[in-house]
Amino acid sequence: MSLEVEALDVRYRGGVSVLKVDALRLGDAGMTAIIGPNGAGKSSLLKAALDLAPRQGEVRFWGQPLADVRHRVAYVAQRAEVDWSFPVTVREVVQMGRFPYLGWRKRLAADDHAIVDAAIAQLQLDDYREALVGELSGGLQQRTMLARAVAQRAELLLLDEPLAALDSAQRRSVLALLEALQADGKRIVCVHHQLADLEAHFSQAVLLDGELVAQGSPSDVLEAARTRGWLSW
Repeated sequence: MSLEVEALDVRYRGGVSVLKVDALRLGDAGMTAIIGPNGAGKSSLLKAALDLAPRQGEVRFWGQPLADVRHRVAYVAQRAEVDWSFPVTVREVVQMGRFPYLGWRKRLAADDHAIVDAAIAQLQLDDYREALVGELSGGLQQRTMLARAVAQRAELLLLDEPLAALDSAQRRSVLALLEALQADGKRIVCVHHQLADLEAHFSQAVLLDGELVAQGSPSDVLEAARTRGWLSW
């Protein structure tokens, strides 16, 4: 199992709990969607697992603490949390995926450059490698962040709303790339809002609402959401 949490309790300022999960195991399926109403704790689950949010409880990746396997896990934050005005090119962003493997000099070797070039090609970014990421479309920006994760050679990708604010063509393009990464052996867990394509593209789903409500096949989890009248998010 790629990711396991037990007795998880996420609390922000004021000590109010935003998410409590007794036990949850993810990553045995190719693509897992985390769904739920606004404020359900979806993003908080990913951030808590990565020590980016205050939490209590135990989190393990492949049975080990994050510190021991950090290079095997890649995180792509919501686009709204990224400073796209920073003057950096697509290639420079993708190169960041190699940083966990570099020594104190932070210098890429020939092998690192080859891995970066391969990630850029896999995410179909060859024509944009020297473009500033802030000048790209939302879909190309998401491809760039995914390419960074691929360059990291991460086995588990944690994605926070990778399709948010994309038009239908961009969504289809990113979903196709995610499916290609899954076919390449990656395990993908992402916060997802497009419920209409859940069954077509995901093998597992998790429904949160401050707690774990349901987990299983997309059809079963959607039925649980329908039962609670939650399909209007």
